[in-house]
Amino acid sequence: MKKVPKDERYQERLSDKAADGELNDYEANFIPAPASGPFQTPEQLQEALGLDFFSPARLEQARATFRSQFTAAEEPALTAMEEGLRAYVLSATQATEPLLQLKLSAVQAGDELKAALQDGHPNLCALEQHKPELLTRFADAPEITPAFLSKYARITRQVVKEVLIEHAQFLETDMPDFSHEYQGIDIFRGIYNHTYYDGQPAEPDFLSLYTDTEGARLPYWEPEILNSYSLSFDLAERFMVYRKNQRRAKITGTYANIEHRLLASFITSSSFAEGQFELLVLAVDRPGQILVENTEGPVSEFRLI
Repeated sequence: MKKVPKDERYQERLSDKAADGELNDYEANFIPAPASGPFQTPEQLQEALGLDFFSPARLEQARATFRSQFTAAEEPALTAMEEGLRAYVLSATQATEPLLQLKLSAVQAGDELKAALQDGHPNLCALEQHKPELLTRFADAPEITPAFLSKYARITRQVVKEVLIEHAQFLETDMPDFSHEYQGIDIFRGIYNHTYYDGQPAEPDFLSLYTDTEGARLPYWEPEILNSYSLSFDLAERFMVYRKNQRRAKITGTYANIEHRLLASFITSSSFAEGQFELLVLAVDRPGQILVENTEGPVSEFRLI
């Protein structure tokens, strides 16, 4: 398969090699060096970012509060839900049955996502990796009913709100420059596509959908059914350079941008990896807006507004 010529590439290839006493391309651009996962924000940086607030004891308490809102009769659905989340955390790309069940439930919750997958919306779920598998199963009844998925998301948002209110108060005490309510807490997402330049023509990716002139404000739909954000910018950057990826983008925003779409979180579920501070949101048909901040440097930068 023919490689895309260098002069047609959107971003330059970066090198992690350097002569003695010199900086490599990643160091020179203040980007974490590529590494194999699982990724985790270092403990010292967690403390510097105020993420040490989420101690094991605090998370255990929040998760117990969360689980107490479900009945014994709902235990099988809750187990299936957590299995789907664990499958996503282990590999968001593999079409495992628990993950497909979780996505199928989200699709069955309304006609918008189903239509986007069937008819090909230009942005909404346009990059959904499991579209072929899901299209053949729309008539199936998912293990997780849409009603249970809605309850799970609602209770997640309730408990996360309570914890983030305390987190915002902690940040105000620990960081005098922080003076936001809980909805002003920053969120981050790292975008990568290490296979984009493998052949011609290249498949569309996030940068294909949203790259525009700097300062442009574009309608924004989440590109997949499940979309991951983090409270740690460090974690987002580590995902951004996965496997020496050459199409690097970082999305920033605040919790207010995703609160109404939050499905699950590290605060309420032990299914998420430690040290990733992950917030998982659903795609919805109602678009937000995204600001194109920078497309010229080694990292394309976008902000949810």
